[in-house]
Amino acid sequence: MNYVFSSQEKEQARRQKRNLLLLYFGILAVFLAIVLCVMFIPPREVSRQYEPLFIIINITLTALMGGFTLFFFALKFRLVRHYAKLFRDIDSGLKDETTGVFVEYDPALTSKDGLTFYSLVLDAVPLRREDISIRKVLIEHSRPKPELISGQGVKVITHANILVAWEVV
Repeated sequence: MNYVFSSQEKEQARRQKRNLLLLYFGILAVFLAIVLCVMFIPPREVSRQYEPLFIIINITLTALMGGFTLFFFALKFRLVRHYAKLFRDIDSGLKDETTGVFVEYDPALTSKDGLTFYSLVLDAVPLRREDISIRKVLIEHSRPKPELISGQGVKVITHANILVAWEVV
């Protein structure tokens, strides 16, 4: 069997998710400490004429932290979280084993669970409907295409129609 994802990749995704969360909460702690210092310490030590300056500094820092949080979770952390979730689901979820005949690759990219995939088209025994024998198995877009020849028999193991392992029969 040729496995698509190695155990090192799975562990690396989990570790990277944990490290990103620790980084974010560390930055958040530093931000809160600075904001609290700017908010409470200066009015006691400095005259009232500088109070608007401290308010502006506080608003600016809060806006910067809000922007950083938005971009951090929308761009960087989102993809890592989806990969970690995919690996967790593959490890604990049900797997389906099918044998079929390789037809072609469908290069059109599709999105599922926040990740991007291309398709491996098989002529296989249908899972549910008897009239449709074509099955599109999803392969993560950064993975190389398995070297298959049209008409070749292929045994695939999938989880939620995502290719986990394959073998030529």
